[in-house]
Amino acid sequence: VERENLFERDFFTQTCNDKCVGDITYMSILRDGWCYLASTIDPHTGKVVGYLFSKKMKVELVTKALENGYHTQRVYKPH
Repeated sequence: VERENLFERDFFTQTCNDKCVGDITYMSILRDGWCYLASTIDPHTGKVVGYLFSKKMKVELVTKALENGYHTQRVYKPH
């Protein structure tokens, strides 16, 4: 499902916790096959503030990584 680009490709921030972005990386694990790592990143610092690793790529992988970042930083407000 395509989502609206709220940043309009503007990743500049003036402070920490101003914005967050996400990424998904997939890798082949010998024993488990394809696995996925979703991460939430603070573009101001480049710091990974939340993540989740899973054997399945589902929407929940990304939303839970975002929630993980929210609880870690206690600032972001997921929409």
